[in-house]
Amino acid sequence: MFCKHCGAPIDNDSVYCTACGAGVGETRATPVTPAAPSPLSYNQAGPSPTKVMVFGIIGLALSSAGIPGIVLSLIALKLAGEFVHYNGSLYGQAKVGRILGKVGSIVSIVMTVVWAFYIVFVIMMIVGGSAACVSSGYNYHYYY
Repeated sequence: MFCKHCGAPIDNDSVYCTACGAGVGETRATPVTPAAPSPLSYNQAGPSPTKVMVFGIIGLALSSAGIPGIVLSLIALKLAGEFVHYNGSLYGQAKVGRILGKVGSIVSIVMTVVWAFYIVFVIMMIVGGSAACVSSGYNYHYYY
């Protein structure tokens, strides 16, 4: 008798093949592994990876403006989260968009604080400067 799996000769009273270990009365099925999603295809129900990346780029580009950069960067992060929900993981442009969204949000928060200090400083200079000129005490008297 021969093994149904590997074709090696086996004894008639054997339960298992001595060459491959398969049972004499059983056939082995090759295990099927699920295919990973292709980076070029994504679930059409979720946001496209290009959309995630575009919002990340715009958020980072406007991060020096403060609040607009925060808003657009947070939109990129939200879209990246939706992309993960529909596709299971981040890859390609969606991954780049999430990274840009994170960097853009951090830079935007820092720039918002910088702009707030700058505006407070300018207001203090305007108010403090005009008060200093008025109360300087210099009176010029011209005698002819």
